[in-house]
Amino acid sequence: RLALAALRRLTFPDEPEAKAEADDPFLGKSFGRYRVKGLLGIGGWGNVYLAESEEGQFALKILRLELGQSTEHLDRFLTEARITASLEHGVIRRTVDIGRHHGQHYMAMEYVDGLSLHALVVKNGPFAPALSVQIASRLADALQFATRHGIVHRDIKPRNVLVARAGDVKLTDFGLARMLLDGSGMTGTGAVVGTPEFMSPEQFDGARVDRRSDIYALG
Repeated sequence: RLALAALRRLTFPDEPEAKAEADDPFLGKSFGRYRVKGLLGIGGWGNVYLAESEEGQFALKILRLELGQSTEHLDRFLTEARITASLEHGVIRRTVDIGRHHGQHYMAMEYVDGLSLHALVVKNGPFAPALSVQIASRLADALQFATRHGIVHRDIKPRNVLVARAGDVKLTDFGLARMLLDGSGMTGTGAVVGTPEFMSPEQFDGARVDRRSDIYALG
């Protein structure tokens, strides 16, 4: 965990992160053993909700219904879930369950009570060098672990790093991740994927990437 003294100097919002919108069709609904309590975030592929079960609180990522009808989108969603379920590392946000409810695919992930690194920098300004080094060191360790298991993330950026109030750092969103060992990545040579501000030159060229692209984005 990050040094508590450094964390105390960061400003986290007092209000609950999860939003309970009355017109949200998923609010109060159950997906398997998970009951939706509020909205955490909105993405292009689906929304992420705070959910509860007998085991505690989880982040529930629900794939948009129309995307679940696409083999390509569904395969990518399930690949992300399987990758993050298999990587047992303290700095990688783990998927604990994968399921389908009335045709709607979902994955249950660890719930992180905090904010993205991007949101914290916007709210607090640039971090002190010592704190930045601590975060970067933890992320580098997580990326090394992923590489040893044949995974390259391909979308390292502040929005995909979560910092918990308690001091934990979690790397998340492996939606663009590629498996290096068996060649089962969802995009191959010629496809350009990633976030332009953080992409390596070889990603822009649509070339095959390896761990060096993640190192480039982290740096």
